Amino acid sequence: MVYRKILLAACALSIICFMCVLAVVAAGGEIAGTVTDPMGAVVSGAQITATDAGGQKNANATTDSQGRYKVSGLPAGTYVVAVTAQGFAETRQEDVHVEDGKTATANVQMRLPATASASATTGTKILSDKREY
Repeated sequence: MVYRKILLAACALSIICFMCVLAVVAAGGEIAGTVTDPMGAVVSGAQITATDAGGQKNANATTDSQGRYKVSGLPAGTYVVAVTAQGFAETRQEDVHVEDGKTATANVQMRLPATASASATTGTKILSDKREY
């Protein structure tokens, strides 16, 4: 009788452990990181989009007041992380590899937007004093 209770408890414990492992695998992985500006200051409110290599699945996040973000529940695979923020050019990080149950780190440094280069030519009027002597 005691043997039977121990066997039943062991089976129940095994099933619970197996269910926990399945839950972790089913939850997928995540991408997390910090977004900074070109000087290294954090960028809060930046919009993050993680897109799988096939371009079909998107997941979104927003950076917090410390520039951190986390995109969870991603199936294993390779992702592109695109970051947009006001006053900066869109910045992309390619080939971010996500594994089930793990966190991939993708820190992003934003770039300043390209500006049209303007060159101004200032003319200097040269006066010539042509006198005949």
